[in-house]
Amino acid sequence: MASVPLPLRLGALALALLALGACSSPRASTAAGTPARSAPAAAAVASDQAVEDFYRGKTVRIVVAFPAGGGFDIVGRLVAKYIGKFIPGNPTVIVENMPGAASMLAASNVYNVAPKDGTVIGVVNGGATVVEQLFGASGVQYDAARMQYLGAPHVFSYVLLVGKSADVSRFTDVIGPNAKQLLVGASNPGSTTYDAPILLQDIFGANLKVVSGYDGTAPIMLAIDRGEVQAIFNPWESLKPAVYDRVQSGEYLILGQFTEQPLKDLPNVPEFLKLASTDEQRQLLRLGIIVPARFAVQYFVAPGVPADRVQALETAFAQTMADQEFRADAARVNVEVDPLTGAQLRQLVTDYLSMPADVKATLQKVLRP
Repeated sequence: MASVPLPLRLGALALALLALGACSSPRASTAAGTPARSAPAAAAVASDQAVEDFYRGKTVRIVVAFPAGGGFDIVGRLVAKYIGKFIPGNPTVIVENMPGAASMLAASNVYNVAPKDGTVIGVVNGGATVVEQLFGASGVQYDAARMQYLGAPHVFSYVLLVGKSADVSRFTDVIGPNAKQLLVGASNPGSTTYDAPILLQDIFGANLKVVSGYDGTAPIMLAIDRGEVQAIFNPWESLKPAVYDRVQSGEYLILGQFTEQPLKDLPNVPEFLKLASTDEQRQLLRLGIIVPARFAVQYFVAPGVPADRVQALETAFAQTMADQEFRADAARVNVEVDPLTGAQLRQLVTDYLSMPADVKATLQKVLRP
């Protein structure tokens, strides 16, 4: 039997993952409709009461894998403000920041160290943690396929933002024989802040010098303002709450976007996909950046948390995403709300981790040579 060319296999996998991530179905609600409860219904009522009793008077920690002030933190604090009223027993909900190792520090802590009783929710960049697991990185002390996902407030679309110290006005200024150099701030290998410029170096020969070691978006943005670096690859959904006004004023420029279709806020910003000249380049862009961005935002609890508490937290998360006050608050700070359910997030992650070996090898050769 003839083998399927690698670009076609890359394309099939990317399209399947994108199609899965694009679908969204509302949570079905059920209610008891008979005065006399059956044994299963009675057991469910007892379980609900037990969950309520457990959470009453407790404090739930949302452990955000990034410093205060960045997009993950802003959204995490919005979720913390509202989700407590939907968790049975109405516990107090607080945010704890735990940056480091491209989200792997927080992921490992919640997975292995934190109490497995439903009082700790992790918020990590799955675009880093899952990709690092795929490549077998040494710092991975978790299994993303076994995490119990609550959902995501939105999916991500990465963009290239440059500050006023950058002597470039378009992405094509950093490619070709007369390319100018752009200093790009990043965290560590495994984060998209690092992987995106590496991928563009390989595909386009872009003159991007990566300066790594930053703890997250907020420190990199400070470094851009100080002139230490000139640019960042980061999700528009994460950047927008903090910098939208400065983009509109021209203080920051967006030079490119990793998307299938232009973002509604950035209709005239070039798409990196359209600059690619081969199918394999386009599929590397999809599987390297665009697809992982769909499962980048992950709210999860560790394996071992009792199923009834996981269900209560997942339901509370969905109710928070639908809450009109939450959505109004989110709109006020330019946060997009386009949620995924826990089941959708889980399927995206498991499909990505089951990537064919030859496809993984091709991607790994570029991102982890």
